[in-house]
Amino acid sequence: MKDYYKILNVPHNANDETIHDAYRRAAKKYHPDVAETGNHERFLEVREAYEVLSDPEKRRKYDLARSRDYYNRWRNRQYGRVRQPDDVRVVRAELILSPSEAYRGGVFTVDVPVFIKCPICRGDWWLSWQCINCSGRGFLAKSMPVDVNVPPRVIPGMIIFQKFEDITGQEFRLELVCKIRRPSRSVWTYW
Repeated sequence: MKDYYKILNVPHNANDETIHDAYRRAAKKYHPDVAETGNHERFLEVREAYEVLSDPEKRRKYDLARSRDYYNRWRNRQYGRVRQPDDVRVVRAELILSPSEAYRGGVFTVDVPVFIKCPICRGDWWLSWQCINCSGRGFLAKSMPVDVNVPPRVIPGMIIFQKFEDITGQEFRLELVCKIRRPSRSVWTYW
């Protein structure tokens, strides 16, 4: 994310007059018609920064997005990778394999729970409280079989990612944590 305050060289709490003065100085310096210091790309950047910071509503939205971006970068440094929100829903589950299945791999069918909007009330709060189809929850829990490709020589804790679509066509990402059952031990008894 571009730092418009840095582009205009103003503090984050700068008032409108300070922002306007900084814009005029930067525009004079980077305007394409100025032969010595003219820089078209830099001038467009300065103009974009001014358009956002001079409009109170755009500035408020920018500051909110900037603080969110700053928090994500801080958290990324503290705790590792931060998963950015996307439109794809994530379903997490465990996949328990026998030792031979983990060694060989293959295609396994897994029943995945998916929650879809109720077709009658469409998840609308005002309608869902009296909907008999979903018991007022606004969604229905369904179980859907999904074929999962498991690579050979799986180790415990390995995560398998796979995308699939539910019955309504909505895309999901399946994250399966592999667990391996201990082999059953034969108990020998001596008579």
